[in-house]
Amino acid sequence: MILSKGAYFGLKDRVRVLDDYLVTLTYYQDQHKIPHHAHESAYASIVLRGKYLEKRKSSSEGTEVGTSKVVFRQMGYEHANEFSNTGGVCLNIELNDESKDKLGLFSLLFKEYHTTPPTLEIAKVVNALLAGYRDDEINCLIGEFFASFLLQTQGVRDSVVVNKAVDFISENFHRSLSLEEIAAFANVHPVYLARAFKNKMNSTIGDFIRSKRITSAYFDLFNAESTLTNTAFSTGFFDQAHFIKSFKGSFNQTPTQSKNLQKLI
Repeated sequence: MILSKGAYFGLKDRVRVLDDYLVTLTYYQDQHKIPHHAHESAYASIVLRGKYLEKRKSSSEGTEVGTSKVVFRQMGYEHANEFSNTGGVCLNIELNDESKDKLGLFSLLFKEYHTTPPTLEIAKVVNALLAGYRDDEINCLIGEFFASFLLQTQGVRDSVVVNKAVDFISENFHRSLSLEEIAAFANVHPVYLARAFKNKMNSTIGDFIRSKRITSAYFDLFNAESTLTNTAFSTGFFDQAHFIKSFKGSFNQTPTQSKNLQKLI
């Protein structure tokens, strides 16, 4: 079964046709089972709530995709999905017109199926959609997300040292981290690591850690049982005031305002 552009199983809502992208929000019932299918267009999908098991037709084993995970599926990738007993909500992004991919951005990102943790850029896209930003603003934010992901992916592959640092930060950003500790893990001098990281990731280590914390906090707020205090401490912020200030600096709104918007889906 091949689904046309913009077609998904589940209940579609908040479809946005932008200059460069087609954005679709889809809802799935508890234990919803989606048969094997493929899409005629490559697309990125992020789980906002719930989780599902994804299976390829060629394999009996499945991969669990949980909340905030970003999935890149290439054109024609055949798969089936089974949602958990909590159902799910997914945000899907397709290129609106393949002829606009003049730089080959999508062809580079969608060579094969892969998943990745969320970035601050995709969190900003979700927030902009929920907050009712203008089409041109959302279009720009999506472009920034894809561009930043491509840049980071290429940078990490070019450097084993930076790769080690990124992995270590991704596993430990919820606690206090120092440049010296990260450099020791990567087995290099702190000054060398700082320069290499900045060159490959287009970000300082400190900014990268903060973006990891803010991104994790944003998606944690989708959990109805989460409190601002628990979210702040579980994502590496040591007081709520610092958390609120950092969050507002990234999203132009407080965590409470974001959580209220998230309740609408």
